[in-house]
Parts: sequence; structure tokens; C-alpha cells
Amino acid sequence: MTLTALAGVVLSLALTVTPLPAAPPNPDQERTTVPEGSHECARAAGRCDGTLAEPLDATFVRVPFGTHSLAWAAGKPGDCVRAALRSFVTHHRVPPARCTAENHRAIGAFPSSLSQVDPLPATGLDAGRRRVLAAAFATAADAAARRNPGNLFHGRLKEQPGLRGGRVTFGDGVITLDEAAYVPGVTASGRLALAPEGRATASLDVRAAGRAYRVELAWEAFTAQERPALSGILDGTPFQVPEQN
Repeated sequence: MTLTALAGVVLSLALTVTPLPAAPPNPDQERTTVPEGSHECARAAGRCDGTLAEPLDATFVRVPFGTHSLAWAAGKPGDCVRAALRSFVTHHRVPPARCTAENHRAIGAFPSSLSQVDPLPATGLDAGRRRVLAAAFATAADAAARRNPGNLFHGRLKEQPGLRGGRVTFGDGVITLDEAAYVPGVTASGRLALAPEGRATASLDVRAAGRAYRVELAWEAFTAQERPALSGILDGTPFQVPEQN
């Protein structure tokens, strides 16, 4: 069955089935009955032809950070919503699942110099290189964030400036950085590959404080974390960075 057909079935069932059996309490779900003062068509559990007047018992499922048409969405949010739809179609009940489309954390401020960047807790690197690594990762993560699945408008743009200068261009699953700067005095050039499921890898030439660095990065983009787990190589030295929630 196509998703379009499934959506039609769900809409039909939502209007015609008897009240659904109660599911375990879920703070993201709210049960409600259409007020008696509403128009007959709004309260009828069936076609709006004036022949039925059974109050509609509905369950509203909240999906934080959700957008339109989540049943068509890729990744975990879409999988969760589709599972709820299947449960409704096959078992006539809404499962107590918690669906969320949150896939980012807002940044309160942007560093105005390299000294304001907190070094990453990377294994095998001294404090200076860990600070440069943090700036390089922030630059790459900023470029990847512009292809956030929920970013409908900017997702159409083929080229954008870096936050503090340079250029970021977008191709089919590939992002190119041309002296892109997220932190003043730190530039990154190279390519970033972004898989449909959100896995990101980057190979960058970074310049900071008059020195050149070669940085390889791999991480999971579009997560609701302060920092995802990060791995890679800086000037030939492998490193690992744990996630921060």
C-alpha cells in the first residue's frame, strides 16, 4: 500500500471507527471530545451528511519539532509516525510511543576568536590542537546544519557564505567549503559528504594562527545533543571525542 493510500485509510478510519481503546498515559498525547456546541458535521463520527451524531473521541499525538507530512519524513521521526499509523490501521489504537523530530540544539553565542573556543576532549592531542580541532569541527558542523531535513527554505540554496567569511556550496550529498570561516582567523577548505541518514564525513585543510592543519572528521549530524561522538585524524594523529548530551 502506498503512503498516499495509507493516509486515506487512516483518515477514513479516524472518522468511522468506534472510540479507540485507552492506551497507557503518555504526556505527548491528549484525548479530547469535540464540544457539544460545535456544528453537527464537526462532531459526527462519519461522513458529514447529517445522518450521524456520535461524538468524536480523538487522540492528539504531539511530535515536538515536527513539520508537515511527517508520515512521509525520512529517518527516525518518520519511522515513529508510520509505526503509529500502522498500529491505528491494524489494531485500532494509538501506541504509547514518543515520537520527536528534534534534531538540533540551538547555539546561544558564536565565538569571536579562537581563544573563545573550548578545546574538545580529544584523545592523543595537546590543548592547542584540541582547540583548533574544535574550531574545525564547528565549521564543518555549521556547513552540514544548512542541510538539516527540517530546513525547508535554505535547503533549496546551492551556495551560501560562511558565518565569518568564505563560501559553502552544495551538491548531491556533497558540501564544498572554500575558506569557510566559523571562527574569526580559522578557515577550512575541502569536502564534506552527507549520507541520507545523517552520517557526515569531512576532509579539510584548516588554517589557524598562521599554521596549516589536515583534519579528517566523522560524526552523526542532526542529533539533539550538545555534541555528537566524533572521530577522525588530525595531522596523522587519530582521535576520539565522546558525545555530550
